[in-house]
Amino acid sequence: MALTGDFATLNKLKKRLASLPGAPERAAQAIGPEVLAATNETFATETGPTGKKWKADKPGTYRRGTRSILNRSGAMRGSVGMVINGPKITITIGVDYYQYSHARRVIPTKRAPKKMSERARAAALRAMREILSQ
Repeated sequence: MALTGDFATLNKLKKRLASLPGAPERAAQAIGPEVLAATNETFATETGPTGKKWKADKPGTYRRGTRSILNRSGAMRGSVGMVINGPKITITIGVDYYQYSHARRVIPTKRAPKKMSERARAAALRAMREILSQ
């Protein structure tokens, strides 16, 4: 399937955005909170970034005081953070034991899933409209 459209206008816009000082960084500042919110939602919904339900806890786990998967003490959920360095956004989880929760993904391992990509795209468009209106 071939893509059609006004690529000349798109290329002009691309060049204009690239020439604006700080545009990629400002886009990252707009996108970052959306990606962080989507990451935090995985805890609330007990689903991975793609929407797949997390694997259930083993019997006996709930005797430890919680009925929420990956939220026994709240330390993991509370350690989710974000670092923006120029145009690069990094979502962090600041507990050592996150590496053992591989059956329950919180952060995408490859590509951002559709829902997260759509949120990031909408935030980037808002930021670019703001930049271009100045």
